[in-house]
Amino acid sequence: MTAVTICHQCGSPYDPLAAPWCDCPVDEPTLICPSCAHCFCNATHGYRDGFWLVAPDELWHRRAEHAMLERDDRGPGPAKRGNPIVLMLCRESHERLEAKKALAALGCNLAFAGNPEECIEKARRYQPALVIADDRVDGIDDARFARALRSEEALAGTKVALLSSLYRTRSQRDEATTRLDLDAILARPLSASDAGRLLGGE
Repeated sequence: MTAVTICHQCGSPYDPLAAPWCDCPVDEPTLICPSCAHCFCNATHGYRDGFWLVAPDELWHRRAEHAMLERDDRGPGPAKRGNPIVLMLCRESHERLEAKKALAALGCNLAFAGNPEECIEKARRYQPALVIADDRVDGIDDARFARALRSEEALAGTKVALLSSLYRTRSQRDEATTRLDLDAILARPLSASDAGRLLGGE
């Protein structure tokens, strides 16, 4: 689907469904015009309200998805005493929702990262009990990522698992777990029982 809007700054038409979100420190980021690279956070209320009044449903969905990802990237919620932190390397919103549903029953404090570098930085900060990496994240090298985490002295007790659909049999998973220096390979979609066994020391 293609929609067209007119930039409030330069007057150029552009497709808002293809435009990136700005990173302004506001509660509701807006879209960046590809012609002048300006967002419309500083546009008049009339422009902003009019934009969303005629915005297609797909753009409203993108807005809600972006807001969810932004909330996730702020880190885990307030930790409950004794509850472990699980850090998940995953960018897709539906995968994050599935992880939230799967891990809710375990009482975990869940944090997310969108790329391998951010995941390692957040692992240093939060010292999670478990890191789960989605193997479909762009730029991930499964073996190098796991070993980078293991090289961190402060993360010596952190378990590392890969979420994947590639390994169909037990023998395939066992071989890849050893080769990639992982604690486990978890089948997609993530299940609470599989994550719980890792957190429980199995």
